[in-house]
Amino acid sequence: MMKVFSLDFLLNSIGDLLLESCEEFISEEIIPVTPMSPPENPDKGELRRSIEVVKINNKKCIIYVNELIAPYGVYVHYMPNTVNWSTPNTGNRFLERPIRTKGNKIYEKLDKKIKSGGIKNKIKYKVWKLGSSNVGFKP
Repeated sequence: MMKVFSLDFLLNSIGDLLLESCEEFISEEIIPVTPMSPPENPDKGELRRSIEVVKINNKKCIIYVNELIAPYGVYVHYMPNTVNWSTPNTGNRFLERPIRTKGNKIYEKLDKKIKSGGIKNKIKYKVWKLGSSNVGFKP
């Protein structure tokens, strides 16, 4: 007997793919424009490591600076444009700029994941985690 999946189960799978898409966007678009300390005063990349994403619900993810890792992150984000940034192509509004200019890439990634069978794979994995003995397939 095959189980019928609830809409919540499907939405949660889509939410997981959205979270993955946001994580990829951070590494591809946000990290490269996030400032680093000048070479004479290295911070070992704390600001870049502090950028995180959390899934709020199955339709929304929030990208933020974890202030426990880099308590100065919000201050740096809102610094004026007049600052001479030590790393080329980095600067203030490092979270905001990529989202405003390239944020549609998150949804393009999500669309590709869904079309390439990402939902099916997520559901298979979740069913397998729950115990696939009472469901008609295994991953």
